[in-house]
Amino acid sequence: MKKILSVITCIAAVLSLTACKNGENDPASNSSNAAQSTVQSVASEDSSTAVSEPASSVPESQYQSSADTESQPEETSKPKASYSFQREDGGVEILGGKDESTEVVVPSKVNEMNVVGISGSPNKTMFPNAQKITLPDTLKDIDSYAFSGCSALKSINIPASVEDIGEYAFQNCSSLTSVTFSEGLKDIDTGAFVGCSSLTEINLPNSMQELEPNAFDTNVAFTVTYMGKSYTPSNISELYSLLADN
Repeated sequence: MKKILSVITCIAAVLSLTACKNGENDPASNSSNAAQSTVQSVASEDSSTAVSEPASSVPESQYQSSADTESQPEETSKPKASYSFQREDGGVEILGGKDESTEVVVPSKVNEMNVVGISGSPNKTMFPNAQKITLPDTLKDIDSYAFSGCSALKSINIPASVEDIGEYAFQNCSSLTSVTFSEGLKDIDTGAFVGCSSLTEINLPNSMQELEPNAFDTNVAFTVTYMGKSYTPSNISELYSLLADN
């Protein structure tokens, strides 16, 4: 009987020790783990919120694109110019082409060669809409029909590099009111300003050597001034004689 009681006591003690060990590990450990898990979860949620963007925000690249579109006006396409040309002493001469711009800039170079001359064709204009034409200082000759039919052209400056203005170079430039000639110009050929019905005041440079008959339109009430003397259609023949090709 004493042996049985002793065995039972021993078993109870073992069970109690096991229970105590289990109790020390499970409840405290579970509670600590649960708390730690909760903290990690909250930290994770906070971190996610800090780096996220509102659903309504626009991605940066899309915003920039939108801003650029609003700030930059739509570009208007400029008419393209095309020219045909041939080699000339000292460079090239423009023989024809087309530029529909209202403000024309004649190129100073074609294929890396200086543009030294420009000419056109009868009854055909290269610059149908030109109101302003800028000539390069490489230009030496404005040849026949170069700007013929430029009816919208109002004024033009002839650079000092130009020596000759050919036949009918400005024929029928009916809106042309002002031509500025520079010292260096030597020759104006027949019909150069025929049909320039708005050109009434013409000042020729002292460098002039030749002025061909009918260079100016006698149907226009013009005044040509040369070497301090004025000429009108009634006595322009005197100037033609004075500057005749000798």
